[in-house]
Amino acid sequence: MKKPLLSSMLLFVSFFTITKNISAQCEFISPTVDVTNIQSQGATNCEVTFNLSFDIVTNSGNKYIFLHLWPSASYPNLDYSCNQCQPTASDLSGTVLNMVINNFTATPAFLSTYGPAPSVPVITPTNMTGLQIQKVASSTLGAERFIISNIKVLIPQACTSAINFTGDAWSSNANSTSSSVQCAMEGIQIGTNEPTVNSVIKCSSTGNQYSFSISTITNTKDVFYDVYLDDGNGVFEPANDILINSLPSTSPITVTPTTPYNSGLISYPTQYQTSVYYARKIFVVVGAVGQTYLSLKEANPPSCIVTPLTLISFNAKRNTADVVLNWETVAEIDTKEFVIQKKSGNDFIDIASVPTKNEASGAKYSYTDYNNTKETQYRLKMVDIDGKATYSDIRVVKAMSGTSDFIISPNPSKGEVKVTLADISSSTNVQLIDNNGRVVKDVRINNTNVISFTGLASGVYMIRVVNGNSGQSITKKLSVIQ
Repeated sequence: MKKPLLSSMLLFVSFFTITKNISAQCEFISPTVDVTNIQSQGATNCEVTFNLSFDIVTNSGNKYIFLHLWPSASYPNLDYSCNQCQPTASDLSGTVLNMVINNFTATPAFLSTYGPAPSVPVITPTNMTGLQIQKVASSTLGAERFIISNIKVLIPQACTSAINFTGDAWSSNANSTSSSVQCAMEGIQIGTNEPTVNSVIKCSSTGNQYSFSISTITNTKDVFYDVYLDDGNGVFEPANDILINSLPSTSPITVTPTTPYNSGLISYPTQYQTSVYYARKIFVVVGAVGQTYLSLKEANPPSCIVTPLTLISFNAKRNTADVVLNWETVAEIDTKEFVIQKKSGNDFIDIASVPTKNEASGAKYSYTDYNNTKETQYRLKMVDIDGKATYSDIRVVKAMSGTSDFIISPNPSKGEVKVTLADISSSTNVQLIDNNGRVVKDVRINNTNVISFTGLASGVYMIRVVNGNSGQSITKKLSVIQ
């Protein structure tokens, strides 16, 4: 199905065309980044997983596509103005990613060597698990759209700051030391979390709704957006997906680190309020004025059963003899109350009830529990007007004295495990240790007390939590059974 309102997409295409044409051979258009995960790797490194898509106007002079990414601070600003000005091994010494794509056949494929400089390491599915590439239809005349999924890059900085890197893409008719540069797109400014986009689909008694938020970490940005309803194949294809909402770049909204944008709940257009569309994703595409890429975030459809609400955060922290619980929702429809529960023996017991505000755009809540004796586990029971209920994740708060504890769930595990710490007041390291005593993961956390480990092979592990100030640690055993 073709989308309506094509003029809005053409606005995106024209705004994000940042190609420097070396000749009339080809043209790169509209780089789009979909960040799927950001994970700390120690205190000074951050692993970012994302999908990258772009359009390229092609002809017989575009058999190979080359992609290079640098941390923005070390971008060399290369010159592609001559036919054989391709990057050398020296130019690429500071990259975090290099790719070579063979576009000579109907199905594109990654190549394992960079012809102009064979010593340059190249990323392929062999050395980057899950890496995939697709070529689909484009709305741009004469263009093809490429989607590269599950790219992982390691950035030499903390995940809590704005992460930016800069890329070049160029095309040639050969992958060799004498490759000619048919066209190039230089200085693609990609910010993985500036802006950050989150989106959610919500079912209600009156039909499907969605909401999304846009935030920044350090910078003020003037942003605009398009919201698409998937055409049914699960892949973002602006040529075929259905545009259901749009804010053009000529009328942007301003987002700052302290004033994020929240759309509130928005109903699907009437013609899409049927079960056929309820089972489809939505795609929220955000741009910023002066920025050379688009941020994409998809939302997966839930089963259309009315749930109490959408909870986006829940925290529990000790304040001397009290424990302060804070939580926030992004949407509330047909809801009744929050029941606050804490662990007593082997069961959770109710200790208080807080009525919901039933605000469609969400709300913030707080509750203080007098607790001056022992480490405690808390959770929220969220109840709708029909009595149906869901539960939040568990939050652990340490005692007024003693070393912080943690829980491992599930244990035994089938390869995925969540570690929930007691309230932390200082920098803390969580280490995953294999049966040979080797530390295979070492994650420093500062602003969360829940982390996850995934993809674990069968075996016995130890999880050790180390207090960053005192050096004190607690170690517990984890069994993984596949």
